[in-house]
Amino acid sequence: MSKSKAYADTTVAVDTTQAAIAKILRAHGAKSIQWEWKGSSTILRFVWTVDRVDLRARFTIEPELDRAVKIRRGRGQSHTEARDRRLEKESMRLHRVLHWYLKTIFEAEEDGLLRSDAALLGWIEDASGATVADVILPRIAALSTTELLSLPPVGRK
Repeated sequence: MSKSKAYADTTVAVDTTQAAIAKILRAHGAKSIQWEWKGSSTILRFVWTVDRVDLRARFTIEPELDRAVKIRRGRGQSHTEARDRRLEKESMRLHRVLHWYLKTIFEAEEDGLLRSDAALLGWIEDASGATVADVILPRIAALSTTELLSLPPVGRK
């Protein structure tokens, strides 16, 4: 039995979730928020200030359909309409995931658990539009190591 994906049963429309995300970002110092649409993908960019430094983050929501799951048409519905509805539902789900992810990060920052710039590091974008993840991930193997420094036993000096 496969586990269902987070927020798979959401009925919250994409525009409602985008408004909620914008509210969270503004409440935590976002200076600007931009939504961009490319086909079925959505791009969120926002600028917020951390320690008097403006940072820009980019998230791309790319709903994809599981090829193993057969698309079932509803009564009077074409295959294309059924596929488009599934993509819409997946977009709704992914927007909810992003909403709760950002809400959790900023709540954790408010409570002193972490810094938003550290938590969002992989999505911080430079002037060229490349994110930290875009730059680092192709070179991640260079960071690979299995060695750990020896730590003193707990409770002993």
